[in-house]
Amino acid sequence: MASPSDLVCKLCNRQIAKYTCPSCNAPYCSLECFRNPTHGECSEGFYRKEITTEGATAKAEERVKMMEMLKRLEEAPDDDDDESEMDTEARFAGLDLDDTDALWERLTPDERARFLASPFSVLSFTPWWEGTDSESKPPLPDIPAILKPNPDIGIMHNLFAISISYAYVCRHLVISSVTDSEEAPGLLSTLLPFITETNSTLVFASIDDVITSLSSKDVPASSLLSDALVLLRPHVVTEAGIHPQDNALRMLGDLHDAFVRKPKAQKKLVWYAACVRTCVGRQSVLGRMVDTIAERHRAVEEEKKELKELTSKLKII
Repeated sequence: MASPSDLVCKLCNRQIAKYTCPSCNAPYCSLECFRNPTHGECSEGFYRKEITTEGATAKAEERVKMMEMLKRLEEAPDDDDDESEMDTEARFAGLDLDDTDALWERLTPDERARFLASPFSVLSFTPWWEGTDSESKPPLPDIPAILKPNPDIGIMHNLFAISISYAYVCRHLVISSVTDSEEAPGLLSTLLPFITETNSTLVFASIDDVITSLSSKDVPASSLLSDALVLLRPHVVTEAGIHPQDNALRMLGDLHDAFVRKPKAQKKLVWYAACVRTCVGRQSVLGRMVDTIAERHRAVEEEKKELKELTSKLKII
């Protein structure tokens, strides 16, 4: 197990290291440290390598995806395996698998439908909180009127963890609702032990604490900050009878329905929903946390922008 010193950025010796240099394996905390002059040999070499291999990598990944798709289609059950095998060989004989347009043209309507239903179609997925169809939204949870908690910032940090995990599971499984997949409850239980474990007293200390914890479980938390903002940010203008935190409440309602076999987890989710219901306006404890998430999101986007500009400059050199 790594010692606490192993988690400190080796370039600034102040912040917690979130990344590892692919060249020298030095742990670092940010783009600024990665570009530190003392680390210049690795950073410049890395960017040059990325630029020269970008096109080849994209092409190779596309080829791998198509090969995996063909393998899935080939392994799918068929009423007449022999004839199907011969037909497949004939259709794809001599085909350049790098030519994805030609490959698509040779797929049957059924094969195309199965491909579009596969994880490779994830880029076209639009979750309900980004859509405009009100009928696709999950139902609201039933919150007892007598339930009026007074949440603190720690509970809000846990709510942030819930929103990141929820967005991740929906996108990862390509589902509109976590009730649509049998895998969802298990995956959510791994990511949110403070919801599913009866005696858990886990309360996150900060936004960074949440991001670090979920990132250790292979969740790209920083890439899901925009989803968390949409789910947690209150609506400035709402229709009569609609709570400003409608998205957050519907998220918790969806999670509640997914844990139908875990009644204690459902009770916790109703309690979190009650906490959300009490938070109205930017000055509420939830509103203040959303502002913090927004600041972190802007910082991440700025780092991406700087990295893109640096890459463009290196292309010119």
